[in-house]
Amino acid sequence: MFGYIPAKYFLIMLALLFAGLVFNVNAPGFLGGFTLCSILGLLLVKIGDNTPFVKTYLGGGGFVAIFGAAIIAYANILPESTSTMLSSFVKDMDYIGWVVAGLICGSILTMDRKLLIKAGIRYFLPVLAAIFGAFALTGFAGMVSGYGWRQAILFVALPIMGGGTSAGAVPTSETYGALLSQGSEYYLSLLMPAVVIGNALAVISAGILNSVGKKRPSTTGNGVLMKGFTLEERSFEKNPITIMALGRGFVMTGCFFLIGRLCSKAFPGIHYYAWTIIACAVCKIFDIIPEDLQADLSQWYEFMIKVGAGPAVYFAIGYVYTDLGVVIAT
Repeated sequence: MFGYIPAKYFLIMLALLFAGLVFNVNAPGFLGGFTLCSILGLLLVKIGDNTPFVKTYLGGGGFVAIFGAAIIAYANILPESTSTMLSSFVKDMDYIGWVVAGLICGSILTMDRKLLIKAGIRYFLPVLAAIFGAFALTGFAGMVSGYGWRQAILFVALPIMGGGTSAGAVPTSETYGALLSQGSEYYLSLLMPAVVIGNALAVISAGILNSVGKKRPSTTGNGVLMKGFTLEERSFEKNPITIMALGRGFVMTGCFFLIGRLCSKAFPGIHYYAWTIIACAVCKIFDIIPEDLQADLSQWYEFMIKVGAGPAVYFAIGYVYTDLGVVIAT
């Protein structure tokens, strides 16, 4: 199996993709971009998940897919028209935003309400302390190294703490471009080195921590967010997946993303991703969304987890946003 595609079918799809690249006739737009990112992403993830040491300590498939795509982009292996199509797919069509919206809405609006409230209260102060500590240590490192504490916080800590590339560096550079003297592309070039290296270290650290958790089970909760809290099975968790439910979940996700963008327009100091998270959390805490709609969102979330996100996102971020030349130079 290559992810969600059996090997015998995947190899045919891969051969067709290569034929399309050779003759420069791959599908355009969202369909072409998603197909290419999915097939090549699944291939690279499969390689990473079956490579010794890499699969154990470097994050496996995710690491290989991101940096494999970055190498393909750096070496200009794909035709120029394909590169342009991929850039448009990721940036203009906001493929990453499509995925992020599905993950935000699905993860928050389908989680256990009691767990969200209890965990939120318990984690609020530690999370704030962790964020403050990250900014303080980054500023201190910038001051000691001579880079400058302000520059370290603005161009290293903020974009990384904001979520990496698509949710961190890109919207942060747009904000800087609107408020400061240079354009957003200039600030993006300053933000990307730290973000790319930060992403790589995060993947490597996660791989190491995962291996430690497997060897020492006492150091991990094994998926349990709060000790002693038992999740109640909700009635919709065993519902069969239907086309209608997927459609409603898709449209609801778009509506919540729209709420986030409207709030961001009224209060531009906070990115619309953050407003989307806040809107979802408020609706969940006050039990505003009916359970039948939560069931629809649950199905759309499952689709995004298994098909929409993962390998395709890794490849998209690696190819479009990870500048290997910048990484090497840094």
